Amino acid sequence: MSLEGSESSGLRAVEICQYYFIKLPEVLVTVLPIGLLLALLYTISNHARHNEFTALRAAGVGIWQISSVYFNVGILCGVTMFCLNEFWVPDADVKAEAVIARAQISKGRVDSSTIRLNGFANYRDQRMWQFASLDVDGGVMVEPKVDWRLPDGRYRELLAERAVWTNGYWFFYHVWENTYGIDGGLSNRLYLEKLPMLEFTESPKEMLSQLKVGMRLAHRKVRRAEVPIFEIVNYLRYAPELSPREKAWLLTQLHGRIALPWICVVVVLIALPFSGISGNRAVYLGMGSSVGICFVYFVLQQVGLALGSGGYVPPWVGAWLPNVVFGVVGVIMTKRVG
Repeated sequence: MSLEGSESSGLRAVEICQYYFIKLPEVLVTVLPIGLLLALLYTISNHARHNEFTALRAAGVGIWQISSVYFNVGILCGVTMFCLNEFWVPDADVKAEAVIARAQISKGRVDSSTIRLNGFANYRDQRMWQFASLDVDGGVMVEPKVDWRLPDGRYRELLAERAVWTNGYWFFYHVWENTYGIDGGLSNRLYLEKLPMLEFTESPKEMLSQLKVGMRLAHRKVRRAEVPIFEIVNYLRYAPELSPREKAWLLTQLHGRIALPWICVVVVLIALPFSGISGNRAVYLGMGSSVGICFVYFVLQQVGLALGSGGYVPPWVGAWLPNVVFGVVGVIMTKRVG
């Protein structure tokens, strides 16, 4: 979302800074591999131009040993990219929108972690939840309704004023507990002021992740692997039997999230031969070629995600395709120049 016309939006300078600080990691995840590639091309080309690699290799130091420091940098960037992508970027849009919303609302506070007029389906335990709203951070559910089948075939239903997540289970307040027979008729009705349900272990964060993945699954966008690993795993825990296309999309997203940080290591394999490690080449020629390299990589990434999400190839193949292709090509080219 653009912040043009921030005065009309009621944003102060500190809120504008907060907005861009929240959005910054999303930009870093995108530009980090490209920035790493450009930095490596420039650095390695300078080393080669001053014959530093020639001297090291004449002293008996192998090409992979020389390159170890670059791989360490690539691994460090990959770990940084993974942490940002998993723990910061997924909720950045919601948090950034909340900054704007708070500036536009004079009273009250917009809580970006509240789900309104929604529900949750625990297919693993055959338990269905409905609620007016759920504060994920506070662990408070308003007007919950939970129903599930008992082992003897009867149905049980809870209708409460609110429920609170505490110590790993849900605690209901002002509860009507209804039990229905196999024939569907009401067989028992009981009112309780408080009711702890130790078997209800579905946490608010698990509910939120299932809802978010479910919405993304409905659209099945393949522009990038944008669903965090934590949310995919939680969704698969409670999800029903998925169709082949849905399963392919989810598993492609899962493998894509794991494969994405490894691009930083692949970047090192690309930079080594293109920077002219065995001789003198123009720095700007290497940097110019990086534009084409990045373009081909991202095109291949989109093709791989599309093929994996559509079920045309196994999900792991679609997600790892660009890394494998460019990694193998980089190893072969590095050996030739070495």
